[in-house]
Amino acid sequence: EIHPGSKTEHLTRIAQRSGVDFKDMILFDDRLQNLRVAQRLGASAHQVSPLKGLTRTDFAQAMMAWRGQRLSSQALTSWLRPKPQVVAEEVEVETKETPCGPSDQTQVSPLVTPLVIDLCD
Repeated sequence: EIHPGSKTEHLTRIAQRSGVDFKDMILFDDRLQNLRVAQRLGASAHQVSPLKGLTRTDFAQAMMAWRGQRLSSQALTSWLRPKPQVVAEEVEVETKETPCGPSDQTQVSPLVTPLVIDLCD
């Protein structure tokens, strides 16, 4: 949709009417200031040539960048989400001689399996 004037108003109106979050939008524009507005709102933005407009290459590059941002955001959100408290049991290990003398060692072994995040589709 081509819209003269404020990109903040334009993108906000699109989000409200479509129900699509800013994080799921990509703005293609030839003006850097409009791209910055979109990014401040949380949308992805891709600059296109004012002479060529939107090309297939631009579209493919923007989609790859958007997917990468989404995967990074999802991984970060998952990492930052509060984790259940890990219950651990202490396991005593026999005293070992070290170059500095005897050493009592205690190991802690978690009773939960670590979460593995697969970033591939």
